[in-house]
Amino acid sequence: MTTALYDDTTSAPGLAQLEQMLQIDRGSNVAVINAPPESGLRLLAISRANPYDVEVVIAFVTRRVDVAWIRAAYSAARSGRTAWVVYPEPGRPGTDLRWEWFLAALRQYGVQAVQQVPIDGSWSAVLLQRKRNGEPAPGLVG
Repeated sequence: MTTALYDDTTSAPGLAQLEQMLQIDRGSNVAVINAPPESGLRLLAISRANPYDVEVVIAFVTRRVDVAWIRAAYSAARSGRTAWVVYPEPGRPGTDLRWEWFLAALRQYGVQAVQQVPIDGSWSAVLLQRKRNGEPAPGLVG
């Protein structure tokens, strides 16, 4: 099964480019959680496996309330697996996310954003890692 982040695939990156952006190795088991209905996820091959058992978890948040629903992504990051959170650019219509709040909210789940990747003009993603006490925060502000 193949899927994509966008309805308009003409402006979307290709599969290979998207996999490279998100550091996904070909053949990896990928779980996509909380994807908005309009996204379609047509470019990314996803697994039907339990999101707690895959190598890569990609979770979508569009509003603050969504942050509580992506625990599989936090679990993946805390266990050293690849975990991305895809979010609309803050301030865009339909989202109440603000950058500083978003980063602080992630830390409450024992993870921190260590890398940010722009997907297109509307969506970006952050790579999560386990939060380490006593270590300086990564270069992302918040």
